[in-house]
Amino acid sequence: MMTYNEAPGPTMDATEFWKLFGDYEREDTDCQFSDLSGQTIVNIQGDKGDEFAVLTLADGRQMGMAHIQDCCESVTLESIRGDIEMVVGHEIEYAAETSGSAEPALGFLDDSHTWTYYYIRTEGGSIVIRWYGTSNRYYSENVYCRWLTTNAQKGE
Repeated sequence: MMTYNEAPGPTMDATEFWKLFGDYEREDTDCQFSDLSGQTIVNIQGDKGDEFAVLTLADGRQMGMAHIQDCCESVTLESIRGDIEMVVGHEIEYAAETSGSAEPALGFLDDSHTWTYYYIRTEGGSIVIRWYGTSNRYYSENVYCRWLTTNAQKGE
């Protein structure tokens, strides 16, 4: 697993991740990727083929990224392009999401596919987190962002 820690700590396992990501009873969990602007990432957990990624911020909050499985679709982390070390520990100047199907499908049998790109730029450098989703055209191929921990949960 590709994990980069400026502040070493334990990585989150899949069971813990899905328990937090799927807990819709918690308040203040929905977020936009652009909410990262002005924040500093201290840890990025995720690797090619993973179904989730976790971004840990300097203030202790964690943003989870994943697809909520419905039936007959697959959405996984395809890659993190760029030098993670140049982003971790620097304030994020730009954070944005875009998606589409302009790039070719990875498999010739994919009825439908969606590439989702998450761009992070700091004064130190930039990265692109790429997700790939495929389905039979009926099911969503979206990636969702949710706060796994919030300031309220930290007692602030």
